[in-house]
Amino acid sequence: SYLAQLLVEIIGASIQDRLAIAERGEFVELVNILKWALDQNKELSRPIQEWVCEVAQDLINENKQAAVIGLEQSEIVQQLKILLGTDLELEEIKFVHANALKLFTTYCDSKKQMQLMHDIGLEKAVVRNIKSQCRGVYEKTVISIANQVIKKIKLFKKSRQHPYFDQFTKDGIVSALFNDGLKNGKSERIKVISAYALGYAYRAKQLPDEMKSVIINQLKLGMKNEVSIIQWNTSSALACLAWSEDNHSEILKDNFFDDALQILLNSEISPGVLFDIQNLMRIFLDIGTEQTHQLIKQGIPTPRIRELTHNKDSYVRNIAFLLLSWINNRDQMNKFEKCLKLIDENSGNKYDNINVNEIMIEIITVLRDGNNNADDNGGLVLVALQIVQHFLLDKKLDIQPELEEGRFIDELFKFYSFIQSDQITDDFTFVLVYFVDDMTRDQKLKMKQEKYINPLIHLLEYNDENSHVNISIFLVDIAIQMDLSGEAQQQNQIRSVFEKIEALPQLLKILQNEIFKCKNINIYAAVIIGSNYKASKIPDEFRKIVIQYLKLAAQNEDQYIVDYSALVLAGLVECEDNHTDIVAEIIPHTLQKYINEDVYQQIDQGMMLALNLIQYGTAETKMKVIEGIPKERVVNFAERQDDQDGLIFAARLLIEWIQFIS
Repeated sequence: SYLAQLLVEIIGASIQDRLAIAERGEFVELVNILKWALDQNKELSRPIQEWVCEVAQDLINENKQAAVIGLEQSEIVQQLKILLGTDLELEEIKFVHANALKLFTTYCDSKKQMQLMHDIGLEKAVVRNIKSQCRGVYEKTVISIANQVIKKIKLFKKSRQHPYFDQFTKDGIVSALFNDGLKNGKSERIKVISAYALGYAYRAKQLPDEMKSVIINQLKLGMKNEVSIIQWNTSSALACLAWSEDNHSEILKDNFFDDALQILLNSEISPGVLFDIQNLMRIFLDIGTEQTHQLIKQGIPTPRIRELTHNKDSYVRNIAFLLLSWINNRDQMNKFEKCLKLIDENSGNKYDNINVNEIMIEIITVLRDGNNNADDNGGLVLVALQIVQHFLLDKKLDIQPELEEGRFIDELFKFYSFIQSDQITDDFTFVLVYFVDDMTRDQKLKMKQEKYINPLIHLLEYNDENSHVNISIFLVDIAIQMDLSGEAQQQNQIRSVFEKIEALPQLLKILQNEIFKCKNINIYAAVIIGSNYKASKIPDEFRKIVIQYLKLAAQNEDQYIVDYSALVLAGLVECEDNHTDIVAEIIPHTLQKYINEDVYQQIDQGMMLALNLIQYGTAETKMKVIEGIPKERVVNFAERQDDQDGLIFAARLLIEWIQFIS
């Protein structure tokens, strides 16, 4: 009756409703039922086990978050592994059993989640089911294993061998995929899925002679398949195999290069396949023979690759830049790649063979060349920025000299002004986040110049979310910095820069954009705009939306964003013209939240917010603030003897104002 009622509730329910069902702990109940069923006779247990699988598949179908809850907050996947691996006889396994497990492997695709499923021996337990006579069972089994084999590749590093390969070989998974899935597969779909699973498994390894032509030919056929996901996975598997030069001759047989170019020139091809075909070419140029290098360089349609640096997909843009740099600057790409490999080692002496100053001089040269030709040098810039990020992370780079004319930071921002906004990607801008962490206050103040702000506003013209996040984090941290003079109601000097370059319309466009998946982008825009109007009236046409987003920021999980909201609001209320909207939005709840927090910055700015409202506000505003302040909390700070956090002065001043007005 419990399972029947649950099924009725799930059928027809929305994704959000099914997620709510998962969140209330139903997976734990399903696990308990499966455990109980293990000790019952088959007549009783089999129908119940089938019902549990039906509930599980319906609950997580097209519902990634629900699947993750099932895996991470219960033992449902462990119990399904037992059910499909040992409890059920091969002929007893039905589609619903295999599909329930397959859906977990589809949606739980992070490195941590895949590791968790691998560690419980999932692949080894179910590999026998490839021999099932039921098409639904053997198809879902092969897909489940393939999902576990697929590993995301790091773009800027040479691919390493698959971490599970030895285990897969030992457990018979490789032989089962080859013999039962590929050579004797019962459908073309099973053959192609088995082939790309094997391609991923043999990443950066030479295929055995008896397997090589069978696997690679099947992958080549799959690359021409009309089904996009098959095209994508087979082309990606070929790229995995291409990381071993011993596989190149077999891949390049039968006019493969010409076939790949036809796919590359197809304007309707999916972004994933476009990425993989370019990645294949990049790999051939990286580790292939001189003959292969000449074949690619002479035959590849460079105008098409340059066109792809403007593609809507950021991964396609990245690989297009890398490919162009491998074509035009192979020696320098090799040098930077070797440097990255050395840095990536975890040994304590990894910098013994790296001259940081020498590398930085080369990186500055690359940036200058990129200013003249972003298309052909963009890939070099991408790899160079990866190196710089390591230098910053490992504290090997002094930022101060790099701020000088003609040095790294200066040249980087020139590059930002030259590259077209629709070419930008996260990997070009993530270094800005490292700057925020490493720069001193004085260095950040120095960045409040047109030559640094204008290039970033230019890049914000294109709607690349990840880049928006990186740029916004940087601009927020620069915008809020103040060279305080000690005078009351001091305005932010950065506003003259923003007005000169007409940056505010672009920031307002971002603020009002309702389609961002990352809502923090809108909040960052509000913080930047709000910082510009410290002690100044925000124009009527956008004052309310800025304040509403600053109020929303006070509830954010990121404490830095909460800090920013308190700081910016405290600055805005230094101008009485902003009071009406701010008082209406933040008193009493947001003001109380700041002062009741355990974070110094929020408490301090919360009290400053209250003090500024009292000092610059009307009599009515003063009374509303006094009524909204958590007085006991303020008194507690005022009575402290130890002023380690520097809160006593603000608290005592606030108490004095309360007593004076009351």
